[in-house]
Amino acid sequence: MNYCWLFNIGIEDNWSVDRFKMKDLEEDRIVQHMEEIMLLMADRDDTLLLRRKPNDTFLYQMRSYGFEVPQIIYPEKEDTTKTITQLVLEDKRILQELKELSRKKDTHLLPYGVTEDEEILAKECGIRLIGPSSTVSRVSNSKLYAKELIKRLHLSSPDGKVCENFDQIREEWERLRKQFRRIVIKRPYGASGRGLYLVENFEKLQRVMHILKRSGSENEKCIVEGWYEDKKDLNTQMFICDDGNVKILSVTEQILEDTVYKGSMFPVELPDDIKRKYLTALEKAGSKLYRDGIRGIVGIDSIVTEKEVFPIIEINVRFTLSTYLSMLPLRFPDRYLCSMYYRIFLSEKWNYAEITKKLAYTGIAFDTKTKEGIFCYNHACVDRDISGKAGRLFVIMIAKQKKDLQKLRFKLEQLLEEAEY
Repeated sequence: MNYCWLFNIGIEDNWSVDRFKMKDLEEDRIVQHMEEIMLLMADRDDTLLLRRKPNDTFLYQMRSYGFEVPQIIYPEKEDTTKTITQLVLEDKRILQELKELSRKKDTHLLPYGVTEDEEILAKECGIRLIGPSSTVSRVSNSKLYAKELIKRLHLSSPDGKVCENFDQIREEWERLRKQFRRIVIKRPYGASGRGLYLVENFEKLQRVMHILKRSGSENEKCIVEGWYEDKKDLNTQMFICDDGNVKILSVTEQILEDTVYKGSMFPVELPDDIKRKYLTALEKAGSKLYRDGIRGIVGIDSIVTEKEVFPIIEINVRFTLSTYLSMLPLRFPDRYLCSMYYRIFLSEKWNYAEITKKLAYTGIAFDTKTKEGIFCYNHACVDRDISGKAGRLFVIMIAKQKKDLQKLRFKLEQLLEEAEY
């Protein structure tokens, strides 16, 4: 079986009711080119559908780290206003290549998420689509669906409720502020912190209400919950098979900056009793998800506090950045791993080639013999021709000891600080 990988990130925008969303084309371009992360999971016999051909030096480096480089197909046109699926559907050459591929091999389309466009592409090329239907995908990716599933499973969840109007939001904020320093207001759809608003005072609440009103979500249900300050944020990646079998792929600790994802650490260290309770709840959730028509990759965010375990905070019935990292422990066994991304200022003296040299010069570059050190797993987002001056550095840090992992991160961030001056 072979896979055709597709990074159609940004599909959450299709599900939102926001009528006044401002497009940031520069930011969208960077996010779209995070697609090179698929190299962390793809095998040699697979196919990657990318927006553009990756840098040859970068591909050579990825091979040296032990990753396979599959067949890469990219469209003739580049248009940041369109998803990669839309570009592929408009490219007759690629469509013909995919049709021929499906005739030669048992090929499956593995997108970041499923919308009507991916269903059309799979049907057009005779490739089997992995994942739920576009209808199920839309419903199940809502945070409201996650809240409803928690109720059905009788699982504990953060203090809060689903609010149907602004009056209810104000009432719930007044109630929760007596127990929590900050309150979080969640819109049904959003990724990477979008649609989440941390509220610490009444002035901030008023600003958030104004945003919601302008976006046309006065009648949109929102979730209002207390924000737990002292916690571990966990993410579990699972695969729900066609026969109902639920496979846990990975459990990672999420590194967040308030509501925004910055990276992952694994393995996760939990007391045995909490770990058993946690995994049992997730397997139970997986079985229920299967009965709701969900197939393929599912990511579940969770919280562990000193007193409680909240197994389900949010459900992503699609890939996340954590999904593409989930196979790293198999590739680098008996190691501690940490993935991080940093916003950096690019220049002629600070790009992929220079970053790679700096890592080697300071002695923290990944060593293929010891299987320790740091490597950058994305070239496009630190390429000025693509990202402009505002880039993103995506790295993986690997060490035999947890304390050495912390040292690597400290040295890297010190290096990044020096580059700013």
